[in-house]
Amino acid sequence: MIPCKFTGKPFWDIYLFMNPPLHVAYMEAAKKFGFDAWYIYGGIPSERAGAHAEDWNCEIIEETDERKVQRRFVRTPYGRLEQKTIYPRDNPPWTFDKIIKDLEEDWPKLRFLHGDTLEWEPKKQNDIVGDLGVYAISVLLPWDWWFLLRHGGLSRATIDLYEHPKLMDEIFRHYKLYAIEFVKACIEAEPDEIILQGSASSNSQISPAIFEKVDLPLIKEITNLCRRRGIISHLHVCGKSRKNIDLAYKHTKLDVIEPLERPPGGDVDLAEAKKMWGDKLCLKGNVNTFETMMSRSPRNVEAEALRCLLAAAGGGGYVLSTGDQVPRDAPEANLFILVEAGKKYGTYPIDKNGIRKRLENIGGSYVTSVQ
Repeated sequence: MIPCKFTGKPFWDIYLFMNPPLHVAYMEAAKKFGFDAWYIYGGIPSERAGAHAEDWNCEIIEETDERKVQRRFVRTPYGRLEQKTIYPRDNPPWTFDKIIKDLEEDWPKLRFLHGDTLEWEPKKQNDIVGDLGVYAISVLLPWDWWFLLRHGGLSRATIDLYEHPKLMDEIFRHYKLYAIEFVKACIEAEPDEIILQGSASSNSQISPAIFEKVDLPLIKEITNLCRRRGIISHLHVCGKSRKNIDLAYKHTKLDVIEPLERPPGGDVDLAEAKKMWGDKLCLKGNVNTFETMMSRSPRNVEAEALRCLLAAAGGGGYVLSTGDQVPRDAPEANLFILVEAGKKYGTYPIDKNGIRKRLENIGGSYVTSVQ
């Protein structure tokens, strides 16, 4: 949200009309605040059977000073698929009418759109990062993919597993094959890393049993592919995530895990995470977004950043970052101080005594919680 806010434009200009595209707005924000870019907007060109982007029909069906509503639909031999998305003036869009409404009726339509012939050109798209950060290409975890498509939200997606177990097995098998072929082509393009997007795959939304059955097999395959080719694999699972991270730690070749949200939104204690997973995983995140970045002073932000460095940066393997997305209304000063703290105290070798001394100078409640 921060990159959109600092364009000074309605958010629909960025998300709907791509003026400028989100990846451009993001890079401008990285330059403004001086942080190392984590560019998750990479991709590769594709040619495949099924419907292409130009086959979708798009129309604005509602327009006010505060929002626009877009309808997108496509016709297949099995019938029509349709979705509706709200684009607010000052918030990211959300799709309130998703394309899979009747599972048994709509799955053949979606299956046709995906096609059987998968051909990608292993060439980076939108590579505007240079030496300003990490260029990454994202792939959705199966649960996140289904959650984005299935009308009725989390409850409906979960009920599908129990009401239509054989069909859901078929659907997830199809997506797994699709995702693996996509990642193989991405690896040929040599990005810095492959990101497995699991925003809906946390224990705030699904059980460890569902994560293990639906998501973990794909994580295993993709992390194996990345490890063989020397490409970093990076998993994003926000919210409560300890149990799912532990499964990934024990059963995959994952390299990086984030955003490691602490309570109240998450359940990760960073010092504990370092002890449990730090021998194999690079840890990223944990600076609280809504409680600290949005609602506290720059001194509090600096203190929490230093606490994170003390907890996880020793010996390497930690990236100072927020525990998920920085809220739209977070003060600029809080972003600048986070970056400043990282640059001053987060370089190796970590000066723990210098960090402790700075915390003593800051004072306040955060100091007593630092070991």
